[in-house]
Amino acid sequence: MFRFLLALLLVLSGSRALAQVDTLEQVADSASIMMVDTPPQAWLGMDRYFEGMVDSVGNMKLSDAMNAQGYRPLKSFDFPLPLDHRLWARMKLGNGAAFDQKFYFNTGTSDSVVVHVLRRDSVQVLQTGNFVPPMERDTWLGSKNGLNFTLAPGETVELYVLMKEKVGTGPHLKPAIVDYNEWYASSHPKVEISNYILAVFLGAVLILFIYNLIIFFSTTRYTYLFYALYLLALIISLHFDSLIEQFGILGFSNYQLNRIMVALGLNGISIFYLLFGRSLVEAWRITPGWDKVLKGMVGLRTLFVLVNIIFILSPGLSAISGTLLTFGVIWFGVEGLILLVYIIWLIRSRSRVAWFFIVGSILVFGSGLFPLMLQNIINLDINAPNYLLVSLTLEVLVFSWGLGYKMRQEQNERLKAQEALNQELSKVNTAFGRFVPHEFIESLGYESVLEVSLGDQVEKEVTVLFADIRGYTTLAEEMTPSENFQFLNAYLGRLGPPIQAQGGFVNQYYGDGIMALFLNDPSDALRAAIEMQRELEAYNRERMEKGRIPIQVGIGMHTGSLMMGIIGDTLRMDAGVVSDTVNSAARMEGLTKHFGVQILMSATTQEKIRDKAAFGLRYLGKVLVKGRKRPTGVFECFDGDPAPQRDRKAAIRDEFEQGLKAYLNADFPHALRAWESVLQGLPGDPPTQWYAMLAQQYLTEGTPPDWQGVEVMMMK
Repeated sequence: MFRFLLALLLVLSGSRALAQVDTLEQVADSASIMMVDTPPQAWLGMDRYFEGMVDSVGNMKLSDAMNAQGYRPLKSFDFPLPLDHRLWARMKLGNGAAFDQKFYFNTGTSDSVVVHVLRRDSVQVLQTGNFVPPMERDTWLGSKNGLNFTLAPGETVELYVLMKEKVGTGPHLKPAIVDYNEWYASSHPKVEISNYILAVFLGAVLILFIYNLIIFFSTTRYTYLFYALYLLALIISLHFDSLIEQFGILGFSNYQLNRIMVALGLNGISIFYLLFGRSLVEAWRITPGWDKVLKGMVGLRTLFVLVNIIFILSPGLSAISGTLLTFGVIWFGVEGLILLVYIIWLIRSRSRVAWFFIVGSILVFGSGLFPLMLQNIINLDINAPNYLLVSLTLEVLVFSWGLGYKMRQEQNERLKAQEALNQELSKVNTAFGRFVPHEFIESLGYESVLEVSLGDQVEKEVTVLFADIRGYTTLAEEMTPSENFQFLNAYLGRLGPPIQAQGGFVNQYYGDGIMALFLNDPSDALRAAIEMQRELEAYNRERMEKGRIPIQVGIGMHTGSLMMGIIGDTLRMDAGVVSDTVNSAARMEGLTKHFGVQILMSATTQEKIRDKAAFGLRYLGKVLVKGRKRPTGVFECFDGDPAPQRDRKAAIRDEFEQGLKAYLNADFPHALRAWESVLQGLPGDPPTQWYAMLAQQYLTEGTPPDWQGVEVMMMK
């Protein structure tokens, strides 16, 4: 908020010497020679040690001024003087030191200043001012108002200064001479170091300006744009003289450029300070009522700038622009009071980001503007410009720190939001994964179910596993709907995990049935089926302990190519598989009822199992199921049977297959003898009993003309 006081004091500081110290021990009265010996940074105010005379004729030359009468102490003049005047001032100055001393003449912001340095045998003429072309100015250290000359040890000179005011620059008619004797006694003058420091500061601010401008174009966050423009306004305000000289080619007069730069720089500080602070603290969120006040202040200040520039560029109204500038400076004070109340309000908001704005504003006032005010108001002997430069540096650092803190805070908030979103998406994917298996989505080449779209498909060779409860309809009739629901969840909760454990996934639950897909080795499906039967065996023991009847499940498998994809319409989609492989696997499951076995697979699946010897497999012949034109071989896996039965099936497997071979060769007596032996070792074996019945029938009645040992199954 104290940025407004900065603008005010920048104007005031240009009107008078930065410090006026009355420490000269060898200063005589105004008519005597002032011998300057090595005082500490002495400022010899022109209004205190010079004599002055108004050029009433209007065209006095140096010789006329030297011979003229009527000089009186310059401090007795009533400033500012009327417009379009010429003022002559004179003074005698001597170097009382034992080394060369360089003197700096600060001309203020007059329209034209000509300094005549009268030596014993020569006259040195130096000139500058608003109406002096840049190339003709004898400026020093890049300042439009700075002139300098050097005196040898013991040398005395007489100074005659002519100041012309055509347009008028308000109160800025009190130049001063500063003694840099001590600074220039060293090989690295402090005054040059001071200017180097200023140049470094301005360069750093310029870099920050470019940096924040780049960030704005990268992020479109207006906080960085306002801060960049605020820094630009600082640069213009602190160094607008050099800018005027660089942009003189635009065709404006120096006076107009000076006024425009002042208007843009000082008022820009106010405008972009407000916009930056409002955006940094997010005033619309934490102080919504005050946000309207801030926007109103920005609007008024912008309107003032536009009106002021119009008056500056209008020849007939240019003199009024000085009055407008004065009014603008006064308005800075009003804005400062308003911002003081707002800062108190910000402190109450307990916003961490707002503290950077508060501290930066207080720093520039407490360590920079306050000393400058003391120097200008009570002539306190302090180096206020250095304090101001330090305070501006601190303020820029704090504001930049605040921007970095806000950026980091926003990044953390975005990271938290992204993490929360990722967690939510993970939950969504997990939830969808319970309906659409993640393995199915991966098969389509996607990571998330959110990426799939209608019509996505892929062809894969898979092993399809079907599992179904035998006699489920009768079982369900004895339960209520609620009990049936609980039963299915308990049953599926037992048989589902073995599928995932072996690298498969459940593609669909349909009542008491399960359809699972295995994308890798068919052995995975076979091991899953074995584990499912063993889980069922444990589940049945629990059921029997509770007085419930055990259940039996048939599992069928077939391996082949199928299409996996997203089917449905735009409003309702499902992950589905389309292929004859699915139907064949379903037929294998249906055949488990016919053969009275628990696990049955097609010959295609059996052929693709790499380590067949690792499983208990029994060939059950060829069948032609409903809807098929070609018969297929079927194999039983008895590894999922209870241990005693599993061992007996392994023991009679060779005899059974010998009987089956004889049966397929129509050698029914041999087949019956083999199966009789099988039934002795495994009484009631359903496949043996069924084939023995057929062999006895064919032995008695004969075989059909086209009989090839293939059994036709009309049920699904």
